[in-house]
Amino acid sequence: MEDRSPRDELFSFETDKGDDARTPAPIDGDNDVTEQAPDDWLFDPLTALPSRTLFMERLEQCLADRRTPGPITAVFYVDIDHFKDINENLGYEAGDELLLAVAGRLQETLRPADTVARLTADEFGLVLDDLSDIAQAMTVARRITNSLEEPLSVAQLDVFVTASIGIALESDRRENAEVLLRNALEAKDRAKEKGDGGCEVFHAGLASEALERLHLEHEIRRALDEDELSLRYQPVVKISNREVIGAEALVRWEHPTRGTLAPIEFFPLAEATGLIVPLGKFVLDHVCRQAHAWQLDGATSSGMRINLNLSPKQLLEGDITSDVAEVLSRSGLESDSLVLELGESSVLDHLEPASKLAVGLDRLGVQLAIDDFGKDLTALDFVLRYPVRALKLNRSLVDAVETQENSRAVIRHICSLAHERGIRVTAVGVETESQLARLDDLGCDAAQGFLFYRPMSGEDVALVLAAAAIATG
Repeated sequence: MEDRSPRDELFSFETDKGDDARTPAPIDGDNDVTEQAPDDWLFDPLTALPSRTLFMERLEQCLADRRTPGPITAVFYVDIDHFKDINENLGYEAGDELLLAVAGRLQETLRPADTVARLTADEFGLVLDDLSDIAQAMTVARRITNSLEEPLSVAQLDVFVTASIGIALESDRRENAEVLLRNALEAKDRAKEKGDGGCEVFHAGLASEALERLHLEHEIRRALDEDELSLRYQPVVKISNREVIGAEALVRWEHPTRGTLAPIEFFPLAEATGLIVPLGKFVLDHVCRQAHAWQLDGATSSGMRINLNLSPKQLLEGDITSDVAEVLSRSGLESDSLVLELGESSVLDHLEPASKLAVGLDRLGVQLAIDDFGKDLTALDFVLRYPVRALKLNRSLVDAVETQENSRAVIRHICSLAHERGIRVTAVGVETESQLARLDDLGCDAAQGFLFYRPMSGEDVALVLAAAAIATG
């Protein structure tokens, strides 16, 4: 048997099966939470865990009792990843079962003196007192992660979940309870950005980053109000004759002090804060009005299509179909002139909302394209089952088309299946004539890239189209 020090014993979490068992009480007539705690506002009615109010009281007490130097207090912020998907796919009762199961796992993992509270719908707070250092906090985090690796029984199914964890430890600055909880929340948000099941410990740098994020969020709101966002358009050409048959809309932020910002510099924050939904509506409205203006000016035929990317957040939280119908009606743009692009990873990660979107757009006459296609050919099943009208190849396939036979085979296979169903295939990022020749041989219909055009203003697109019309007589 391994030797364990007394400090190791601090984190030997054997569950007491006696009177001190920490399993949440069932919510029924004989075990009503209010009977156990007259001040029922101190406890969550579903899990019987402490509420945020009681959590803060206990944290404040731990901080008031601390000794300097001596043991420290840690706050954990635990967020169940993709909890919304459980509710949507299995129902809210299953979601409640999952919350109860996770609450039980957390309690089984911690010591009886530790506090586990339910802070929001799918977020839990933990207070661990008398820790010696950050290493012990990380030990607890690993145990929590390991405890969730075993499936949870929900709606008579084995459900696997992960949790994003943020940790904040008190320091010599003697933070109060609100500051510690806010720090743990910020660390959790950073962990979530890095992927499911992550853990992050708060440090001073995160505080300045949090302020920067808050400032940038405010600036994005201002940008929407003050019309600081602009659009560039990169034309799409038909490979056989290089005729411009479409354009992809690309967002730029004309920042008053930072200059022109590309989407990568502000879209992640817009996603995280939910601002991507109003931002997406703004872009959709402007794109449709611009496309209709080209048609009214006679710069293009009604057959030219305008492409616009959708984000995962828009897919999950926006009412895209209704927004599109409203904007088309307001702008006067024909529905078959609009193509909405959804990334392959978004489709695979969110099959149900993606399938509903495909059907809804098809009813409107709007086309759905799958962008970044070809990284995971399991997405072909979605393409074959739902009304997808166009595929845009993953950039890595195009980059390797001259050097890797495997990439050529994948492109050839995609084009063959797509053409059987009348689906267009567009190559993105085409930069050389030799690439274009290969893509043409493999069956690609259209191309987009610096070989033809760089992103340009709507006015410049109109000039390109007008020049092409003159050249063709």
